[in-house]
Amino acid sequence: MKEVRFCQVSSHVYVRVSGRVGGSNTGFILCEEGVVVVDTAPTPAESRGDLEALRRVTDRPILALVLTHHHSDHAFGTQGFDCEVIASAETDREMRLLGQGYVEETRRHHAHLGEDL
Repeated sequence: MKEVRFCQVSSHVYVRVSGRVGGSNTGFILCEEGVVVVDTAPTPAESRGDLEALRRVTDRPILALVLTHHHSDHAFGTQGFDCEVIASAETDREMRLLGQGYVEETRRHHAHLGEDL
């Protein structure tokens, strides 16, 4: 498994890059008022780690978390952020429809994520 990296990709954009197969990426857009986060790590603990890395760059508040879709590697770390969550109606519908069963299925298929889902 490769290490997670926190990289600056432009003057106002950072990204968390997962080196593992099937890993996720999280975007951080620095605005004057605060930070907009795009997608999450696969677990709340990993998202909290991402937030710690971000805090080494800025102390601006997290304004919102934008979820691009419902997949676990993009949305299951949502609890690691204390902010407004923005998602399409389709993403919201899929997450509600799949519910806790999706969490359990993800735990079975991705044991490396641990119990922090």
